[in-house]
Amino acid sequence: ITYANSRASDLFGFTEEEIQRGVNGLQGIAPEDRPRAVALMERRRRGEEPGVVEYNGLRKDGSVFPILFHAGPLIRDGRLVGLRGVIVDLTEKRRAEAEVRTAGERVQNFIEASPMGILTYHLEPDGRLVLIGANPASGRLLGVDAGQLVGKTIEEAFPGLVGTEVPERYRIAAAEGVSWRTDQIVYDDGTVRGAFEVVAFRTAPHEVGVMFVEVTERMRAQEERARSEERLRLATRSGRVGVWEYEPATDTLEWDDLMYQIHGVDPARAPDGIGRWVERVHPEDFPAAQASFLASWEPGAAPFDTEFRIVRERDGQVRHIRGMAGVVRDEAGRVIRAIGVNWDITESKRALEALLESESRFRSVIEQSNDAIYIILQNRFDLVNRKFCEITGVTPEEATGPGFSFWSLVAPESVPLIEERRDRRARGEEVPGVYDFVILAKDGRRVTVEASVTEIDYRGQKAVMGLLRDVTQQTKLEDQLRQSQKMESIGRLSGGVAHDLNNLLSPIIGYGEMLLEDFGKADRRRESAEEIVKAAHRARDLVRQLLAFSRKQTLEFRAVDLNRLVAEFQKLLRRAIREDIHIESVLSPSIKTIQADLGQLEQVIMNLAVNAQDAMPEGGRLTIETGLQELDAAFASTHPGVTPGEYVLLAVSDSGVGMDAQTAGKVFEPFFTTKEKGTGLGLSTVYGIVKQHGGSIWVYTEPRAGTTFKCYFPVRGGASPEKERHPDSGGRGPGGSETVMVVEDEPSVRSLAETVLRRQGYTVLAAKDGKEALSILQARGGKLDLVLTDVVLPGMNGRALVEEILGRFPQVRTLFMSGYTDEVITRHGVLEEGIAFHHKPFTVRPLTAKVRAGLGGESGRGGFPCLFRTGRYTE
Repeated sequence: ITYANSRASDLFGFTEEEIQRGVNGLQGIAPEDRPRAVALMERRRRGEEPGVVEYNGLRKDGSVFPILFHAGPLIRDGRLVGLRGVIVDLTEKRRAEAEVRTAGERVQNFIEASPMGILTYHLEPDGRLVLIGANPASGRLLGVDAGQLVGKTIEEAFPGLVGTEVPERYRIAAAEGVSWRTDQIVYDDGTVRGAFEVVAFRTAPHEVGVMFVEVTERMRAQEERARSEERLRLATRSGRVGVWEYEPATDTLEWDDLMYQIHGVDPARAPDGIGRWVERVHPEDFPAAQASFLASWEPGAAPFDTEFRIVRERDGQVRHIRGMAGVVRDEAGRVIRAIGVNWDITESKRALEALLESESRFRSVIEQSNDAIYIILQNRFDLVNRKFCEITGVTPEEATGPGFSFWSLVAPESVPLIEERRDRRARGEEVPGVYDFVILAKDGRRVTVEASVTEIDYRGQKAVMGLLRDVTQQTKLEDQLRQSQKMESIGRLSGGVAHDLNNLLSPIIGYGEMLLEDFGKADRRRESAEEIVKAAHRARDLVRQLLAFSRKQTLEFRAVDLNRLVAEFQKLLRRAIREDIHIESVLSPSIKTIQADLGQLEQVIMNLAVNAQDAMPEGGRLTIETGLQELDAAFASTHPGVTPGEYVLLAVSDSGVGMDAQTAGKVFEPFFTTKEKGTGLGLSTVYGIVKQHGGSIWVYTEPRAGTTFKCYFPVRGGASPEKERHPDSGGRGPGGSETVMVVEDEPSVRSLAETVLRRQGYTVLAAKDGKEALSILQARGGKLDLVLTDVVLPGMNGRALVEEILGRFPQVRTLFMSGYTDEVITRHGVLEEGIAFHHKPFTVRPLTAKVRAGLGGESGRGGFPCLFRTGRYTE
């Protein structure tokens, strides 16, 4: 940090002196968020814009608090030199969000528990007024199941209102915000009967809320009872309704006890006449209230019904009052008496305002969510948030429109899953609350989402609320991981059969080569023996390909310039690839050397080139590219098995037929092939070689769009020890007269080794395990020149046997052999520098050459002493 304003210093607790001395920016971020911050910084360094990010901030005193962080690049002389950012403390925002949730619950509880009927209508663009909500009290007051009316127009739900002013009053309230009240609506449609007191007011743009109570009994009482009974009933019925009576001729105003309580006036000191009321009305509301009151006196005018504020005399509180009144006229039509009621509606107004504010906050929270959220009411989307629209590609107006269907968002393959869940719920069965399905977005994108669905009470009805989380990338990573694990399992299986196959091939190749030595060139049996040896060699090569796939073959690492290799190998490639295929190379001048087996890299290029040729039956373009690439943490997070670092890229591309996703997912599996005569080992061999070099390989392809294989080899120093190689040719090889012991548990391999060495002139001793070998050696008094032992033996393994022999008879030379994979051999401690080792299956000449070298070559002792010292074999 090179600069921070005073607010930032106060927020994180650092002084200006500390900032001037230098503060690491990561000190202001909680440890668990620092890796993500570093990754986002790296993206900004590459020119990407991650946008606004939320972290847990860390103050100097160790306290953690939520922050919002946004930064832009600081460019000087065309070069990125830093970032200039803004940090917002989210502590109060989080606290406010919690308060919003609490307030929303309170408002919902109020609506549900309210004794007044509450209906909510939505004014559609075409003028239809659709009922979208009804609380439990509305159903009780109307004597019907109000939930069955939701979704209908006002005319469909209440046909008795057709031709009355009520629907139009509601529309005006929804469209213009003009509230409307009436003290009685007499209604009878054959199902719903009664008289109701109603107030209508706008609750949201294009929405109107209707609060009502039934006044049927009150109307009957007004018709049947005297004025005093009428006043008493009004006061008793309302509970907190004050009743008054005014005679204009004498300016006489009578209040009941509740009127005095509501206005906070002491009856003993209250002024006489209308002035008692005038003094208490809020000055700002008095003109309108007075005008409304006097207007109700006009012939044919509606009764007095208005809201106004009062200032209580006792405590100065401002309260909201609902006032309603009617007049009594004489025979001449003059007003002789006005009778009215007042009730304190302060709390109900506050509740209504809180309800509206809560709904506004609720929508705000939903809009800010990183998950898609929707609410389905009466089989229609009633609410969708911003993230929902991003995932599906539809607008809020489209989603909540009358013609929009949830099923239009579901990909065909996910329809059976959702239908099954629906049917199981209909049967009363439990279904998991969280499940995955595929959304088919409006723009054609396929998005895998994790859905969490639950039923909620919404606007007095049962609704479905769903949360959708985009897990497309996570699903791809899981598929890649499963594919990687499958390849590893196949590799272990391939490596596991190597030992048994090698033990079977050793006698076939060995005895076959000895037959060829015995048969003269004119012997007709020689041709059959040659075919046997050729078939065995092909089988051995097949095992080697399996070992290459399973990454168990022995490699000879050295520093390799990939550009030079491609340039030199392209000449050979040109002779191997059809002439109707144009070969070009794009070699980066900035690559670095890698540690690799030269021959194996040539095999990678050849196999990929041949595979590309087969994908272009009518000719095309084959491109070989190299480059130096930095694979960062972001790349590694989406490509399992990749370690961030610097890599040399080898890419082989063709303009051929390409592959679909299902085929591309299997191309590296052994024996999988789309060719009529293919073995299915070409690409699996490439996969194994790349993996054994510590690299990774990825295929990019689409049908009719060609294919690209990208191989990444890590840049690292130091070459692995080179393994000694011997030509795998026939012939008798060098011999001798020394004594050699063969220790091998497989009888056919042990017999072959005995036969080969005796034919070379050696004295051969044989043992099936370590115990028998030590017994023979002890009986001979240690008179032995060389022991040839298998690595894996029953009871005592080859390493332990050699340690025992050298401990007793240090002059004995040793030579290991095995058909197991390098992994198994390494586990037994054999594959180390300075240790003589020979792979199975062996042929005659390489075996005899190894034995001769172990005994000291042509001149006697030397070769492979392999003395055991301090836990390691060294020369």
